[in-house]
Amino acid sequence: MKPQKYANKNHKFRKMVTREWAEYEKNKLMKKKWKKLLMPEVIDTLPKKLANNFASFKFDHVDTEVNLDANIFLHGGIGKGKTVDAAYYYVDKVKQIYMKRGSLIGTTFHFINFPEFFMLMQNRALEAHDLIQKYMNCDVLVLDEFGVSNTTSFVDNSLYVLINGRSVNQKPTIFTSNFTLDKISEIYDSRLVRRIENDDNCVVIEK
Repeated sequence: MKPQKYANKNHKFRKMVTREWAEYEKNKLMKKKWKKLLMPEVIDTLPKKLANNFASFKFDHVDTEVNLDANIFLHGGIGKGKTVDAAYYYVDKVKQIYMKRGSLIGTTFHFINFPEFFMLMQNRALEAHDLIQKYMNCDVLVLDEFGVSNTTSFVDNSLYVLINGRSVNQKPTIFTSNFTLDKISEIYDSRLVRRIENDDNCVVIEK
């Protein structure tokens, strides 16, 4: 909110108002830079179809008050718009990081298709450690289409390391899934669901 100007000669009061105006102007410039320069770069990291159509999507229905470090679990049937909403939250969380830090230098974020990631872990076990480290340490991660049956103990353990590491380090993860969390607990180790729930710091949204 724009601070008010007051005709007051009290030094401390004027100093406080000056700080408020300086912060206001700083935030205004940051938001302008975000909209003109940084947001398009973040959108370009989305899957091509999402990136090309992002400007046309309507997000009036989404919850805009989600904490930066909260996980988000979007679940529902096919074609309900889970991936589109995940794209919004992905971009919004990167924006929150930018507004908090004042820069995106050193910030990493990934939007990945979980079935492809799952197959990669299964087929390239030697590279799995590097993949887990890469995605465990990024600032924002989307696991789109989460929940694949016929899993293995190796994949279960790898996923637990990934999601637990992100939870411990307060790195937000956004999931989209055709399954509820109860169903996910039947597919994977139940410990994984507890890590997704992130000590109750998880927003579960049914589409």
